[in-house]
Amino acid sequence: MTNRPVALKMWMLCVPFVLLVAAKPYLRLHWMYLGHIGSLFLLAAFLMLPTSAAWDGRRVTMALLITYLWHQFEEHGVDIYGNRYAFQTSANKLLGPILGCTPPGNSQCPLTVDAIFWANTLLVWWPNALALTFGVERRQLLVCVAGLTLANTFAHVMPAIVMRSYNPGLVSVLFLFVPLDIIILRNARRVWGASHVAMALGFVWGALGHPFLLLAAYTIHWKEVSPTWVYPAVLFAYACLPFLVPQRLVVHIFDPPKRME
Repeated sequence: MTNRPVALKMWMLCVPFVLLVAAKPYLRLHWMYLGHIGSLFLLAAFLMLPTSAAWDGRRVTMALLITYLWHQFEEHGVDIYGNRYAFQTSANKLLGPILGCTPPGNSQCPLTVDAIFWANTLLVWWPNALALTFGVERRQLLVCVAGLTLANTFAHVMPAIVMRSYNPGLVSVLFLFVPLDIIILRNARRVWGASHVAMALGFVWGALGHPFLLLAAYTIHWKEVSPTWVYPAVLFAYACLPFLVPQRLVVHIFDPPKRME
């Protein structure tokens, strides 16, 4: 029998995402501004959370989403040089030659505008929404969104080191993600009851998500091996994997849950 509270929360969570999908033609170039506005409401909610130690896990989870929304604004909204929507050109300039995109310098390959919209909403917003909603019952969701943030840190810092240049999103990674990553790695067991194995698995999920979305975008949007609706479908499926993992498979890598006060 379906757990009614879980089913109800899932339905409530799906409603705004259905509206998001419906508004995609209007938001495909403006979703990051919507996220930035939403981060201000989340920040207000964050400041109103109880200060007891038992709520540390939820505060850290909300902080992850808030900082990610701010990061997305620099990455896809306005970067530190004032350029708008600069990530697509920057990323495709780096990744296009690796994948053999033609002609050289094609600003739409491998990441199209639609691919970027789906990647950031379905692989960032949706997992974080799941973690905030179900993280108490399914703590694997918490370590996965933390792993996604940590993986994205490497995805920005490594190219910056190799290319010796700025990439859109780098400043927010250095000043927001890096300190938060350090705090999480040092306190994961205390705030979430997560073992090193749990954190490692969360990082693997987050790290694999990056090449997965890239290759999916290249094969579906550029090579046209399948209809374009397959791209958001496979990203959604990948984002839901941590939620679908049976609890009996992960219970041994977490401490007993703390009781919220």
